[in-house]
Amino acid sequence: MRYTLYQVRKEHRREYGFMSLEERQAILGTKDIDLSVYGVTYQSDVDTEHPHAALDYLFHVFNLDHPDDFCSYSMSVGDVVHLGDTWWYCDSSGWTPIHTCRT
Repeated sequence: MRYTLYQVRKEHRREYGFMSLEERQAILGTKDIDLSVYGVTYQSDVDTEHPHAALDYLFHVFNLDHPDDFCSYSMSVGDVVHLGDTWWYCDSSGWTPIHTCRT
């Protein structure tokens, strides 16, 4: 399954980075995730069709076993993963599916 990791760009981390989805929605007043403040930091394939297994695996990889060509900070709260045809928000406690992303 194809995935893309989106992380908040450095110039937007102070206002958008490392927030739970609930915090983010309360501060910004919207459920939309504005991808214009994010950058694509990695794309590849993962060998499972089960979203939660794939997300748990990706969290492990991007925290403990970074790919050699990965040049960003470890995966954290506020990161977004596009996995297959679904979007997921790395929340303060696990993964939350998100249905709307603005680019």
